[in-house]
Amino acid sequence: MRRYDGGVPKKVPDLGGIQKNKYSGLRRSPKKQGRKAQDI
Repeated sequence: MRRYDGGVPKKVPDLGGIQKNKYSGLRRSPKKQGRKAQDI
């Protein structure tokens, strides 16, 4: 029970961080591309 409890909470924050990082990268990519296109 202790092992399961420790694995579940550890996986939740890890996934949240990865998802947040992926979202940030995707959101920043289009913004940078749009700015570069406008600059050109």
